[in-house]
Amino acid sequence: MIDLLLIVLPDRACANPRMYFPLSVLYLASAARQAGFSVQVVDGRDELKELPPIPAHFYGFSAVSNQIIDAKRLAKQVRSGQ
Repeated sequence: MIDLLLIVLPDRACANPRMYFPLSVLYLASAARQAGFSVQVVDGRDELKELPPIPAHFYGFSAVSNQIIDAKRLAKQVRSGQ
């Protein structure tokens, strides 16, 4: 089991969602690794229908308004332990 799983949510408003990767996620992953935590980043920019099957102690993702539906669905899955 890893310590932290960071998930990048799909951005349906973006014409080319794979053009840019959010650097904030990479900065956070780097800082957590330097602090001694095991971290994995999941790229869900194309499509993310369910929680990745990677067990983790903590999950991290952020959302802007057009990603709220995906974020709510993912948060429910994290809370239920799926």
